Parts: sequence; C-alpha cells; structure tokens
Amino acid sequence: MSGNSNVIIFGEAGVGKSSLINLIIGNEKAETSSSAGGCTSRVQDFQVMIDPPPSSSERPSRTVRLWDTVGLHDPQLNREGWLTATAEAYELITKLRQENANVSLLVFCLEAGRVTAASQAAMRSNHQLIYSVFCREEVPVVFVITHLESEPCMDDWWSRNEQLFRGCDSVGHACVTTYSGQDADARKVRESEDKVRNLIYDSEGKKKPKTTMSKRLRALWQLALPKKSRESPGQGKSYSRDEMMTVLQERCKIPQKDAKLLAERLVEDKKQSA
Repeated sequence: MSGNSNVIIFGEAGVGKSSLINLIIGNEKAETSSSAGGCTSRVQDFQVMIDPPPSSSERPSRTVRLWDTVGLHDPQLNREGWLTATAEAYELITKLRQENANVSLLVFCLEAGRVTAASQAAMRSNHQLIYSVFCREEVPVVFVITHLESEPCMDDWWSRNEQLFRGCDSVGHACVTTYSGQDADARKVRESEDKVRNLIYDSEGKKKPKTTMSKRLRALWQLALPKKSRESPGQGKSYSRDEMMTVLQERCKIPQKDAKLLAERLVEDKKQSA
C-alpha cells in the first residue's frame, strides 16, 4: 500500500483516544482530558509518518492521517450525546467515501477498566455499527486497550479478557498505556508507541471475508448511502428512515427507540448535505 491513508479512531468518551493519538505522533497535539466525559467535541485530523516494523525495514514508510472522533456515549446514559457522536462518525466516513479517500483502518479504542461482561453488548453494538454498517465490512478494525500502566505485563490483560471480544471481527490488537505524567514508566510508554505504530502499519488494508451481514440488510443499507458512494444495483433508488431502522436494529441490536432517533438524525443530515 502506498500514498496517504486515513485511519479512524473511535470509541467511548474518555477512553483515551486523544492520548492515543499523541502517543502515535510523539507530542501533545490532540487535546486530552482526565475526565470520563472526554474532551473531543469535534472531529479532528492529524498527519503522521509511520515507519515499518524492524522486521520489515525494507518496506517504505507511510503517511497516515489519523482522525480523532467524538466519543461514543452509552445510549442508555446519554442518548443525545450518542446520537451526535454516531451521526458525526457517519458523516466523516461518508465524506471520505465521497472524496474517494482511502479509509484503510478502524481503531477501536477501549479503556481496560470499562471492558466487562456487563459492557459487552454496548461494545459489540458500537463495533457492528461502525465496522459492519457504516463501513460495510470493507475496512479492517483493530482493538487498542488503554490504561494498562499498572499491569506488570500489559499483554496479559488480553489473555484474561479475550473471550469478551468474541463476535467482534478484528485483524489485531494492542495493549498499551498512554499515560504521560511525570511518574510514567518510560519503558512501557515506548513499548506502547511501538506496538500501536506497528499495529497500524501491519493492519492497514487487511481484509476479512464478508460473512456476518446478510444480503438483505446490506441491500437496505445501500439505499441509505449518498448517491456518489452507492454501488449498483442500488443506484438511483431512495431510502427511508424505516429501512435504516431495520439495519440498526437487526445488525447492531440497537433498541427500537434509539434506532428510530438515529435513523431520523442520519436522514436529516443527509438531506442537509444533499
């Protein structure tokens, strides 16, 4: 793969997406927050050069544009915040598609302490929404687990919790710390930076077979795509809120009330951008 590519970082509010970007680019360009509510209120992008892993040093470096997205809230706790963040993610992906930009990787950022059996359904719903529905299973996804500075061996966390990710397609993961305080473990920070950079370099453009989204749901969602990014045979056909709702409910397991609100927001956003 050569040339510029776009890597979209998404996840709940306050899990450390902006801190992850700062780790990757090597300085504090992205504004961060110590609160669980997060600080990113709009989509931001940052350009960085990613070098190949030491084992592939003969391969060329790549220019990557990292997209820091608004944190996805739990719809049960903050419905309006969830609607806004989800709509903005959809708008970003749609915009890049319309510009024929190369979206090469999705990075699902998660805070270790929030990944539990109780949060598994919400995690899976957000994963399916971005990966299966918005990106139509055409863009690979990786998981980056943050806030592991207290873990003696950060990779041990994945060994203990891997079962929580069953049913969520991915091509890789990294267990890291993004903590940069004065008492930060410099070795772990450097290890984390190398892990994430290597993960991005090795995972961009990897494809997995489309096996989970039914033809019927895929056809319905095609109708909801902007005209410039539709593919035949859906060209020229109109979409409806109810068709969007069907995909959101059946594929992402989003409750009917939330699916209706999100579908209405997406339809309205598309009308305004038409």
